[in-house]
Amino acid sequence: MRPAKTPENGAPSTLKKRKRVRFVGQYDTESSKKICKGITCNEDFKNFHFIGTTYNQIERSKKHCQRCSRKNTAIKKSIEILQNNIRKGPDETSSNLIKIVDSTYNNIKHKTILEALRPLEGACKVLPDSSTQLNDGTKNVVQTISSCISRSTVRGQAPHMRLDAALNNLKAVNEKINKFLKVDLKCNIDVDRSIPTAESSIQKKLN
Repeated sequence: MRPAKTPENGAPSTLKKRKRVRFVGQYDTESSKKICKGITCNEDFKNFHFIGTTYNQIERSKKHCQRCSRKNTAIKKSIEILQNNIRKGPDETSSNLIKIVDSTYNNIKHKTILEALRPLEGACKVLPDSSTQLNDGTKNVVQTISSCISRSTVRGQAPHMRLDAALNNLKAVNEKINKFLKVDLKCNIDVDRSIPTAESSIQKKLN
């Protein structure tokens, strides 16, 4: 009969296995953060009047902050509303929208502009029903369209020309920011991977 294995005769120890554990150390600092380069944080896009008063810091592995993400969503919905249905509304409908936007650009009337947008929307159905209470997302869409029409188009032009110009401006900023963020994200992910991580040499017993 074989003798029992013990640590003294070279057999494996009966102690529980140990594992390496990671701890929060000197490398987990602000160096892992970056300044958001999204649409509301990036001064390169201030001509589109979406720039915020402050910029946010985010992790390098993220594309943009929540504020910029919400604005990006609003831009895409605004493009969908104008692009798919801009020709469906009669001239008087476009004129009514332009008139309201120009007269309220310093004090946006969300519900009034929303009702003026409905005839243009057609079958798009991006906007909520009239009985639905306005949420922040809908207000953001209204603000985006209003800002683009009132501040980046030429007053005095025909209504359909101003709507076309607003649509083209929204498309341009959407394409530009998407390309910019794609390059920025790849660059920051590469930087993040090059930052050393702290692995402890402490051994911890498994429970």
